[in-house]
Amino acid sequence: MIQYNSRINVDDNGIEFYEQDILYDDYLYSGDIDITLKIDYANPGFGVALIDNEGNSIINSKTLIFKLGCGTFEIIEKDINSNISILFSTSAFQFGANGVVKVISTSASPARPYKKDMILKISKRNNTYTFNIGDLEIKNLVLKTEMNNYILGYYSNKGNVIKSINIASAIPYGWVVNMTN
Repeated sequence: MIQYNSRINVDDNGIEFYEQDILYDDYLYSGDIDITLKIDYANPGFGVALIDNEGNSIINSKTLIFKLGCGTFEIIEKDINSNISILFSTSAFQFGANGVVKVISTSASPARPYKKDMILKISKRNNTYTFNIGDLEIKNLVLKTEMNNYILGYYSNKGNVIKSINIASAIPYGWVVNMTN
């Protein structure tokens, strides 16, 4: 499903980005979705994009980007004219010992963000989103932007590795899905 025409290395350990790039999933998703990624987060800059697929090219499409930085998490919207707006931003966490994501003061600046086997979960229910970054949960963010039919993109800086991607789409609420792609 993923278009492997990017600057990545694919092996038994996962998908490693050897330069800053974005991978596109060529499957068209509709409605609600749960996305769970296991990543080795070596360098700041990793994100998942929902790219509107209402007949426009990928470049000229409305996009929501859920982006991790160095102790930051942002939701960025790009409209069809490439205007960018930050819809949500927080810098209240850092990666602690044993892979734990912990809440810190917003004035603190964490050091290098390396985190092995970090779990990033994104749940979309209509326009309400919940995010889990390790043990940190950001619940029930309601966005004005509506995404009904979209493809997924995975943005990363050099050195980050996607170890697994689990996607549950168009399933009844409360069902447990045990499918891994």
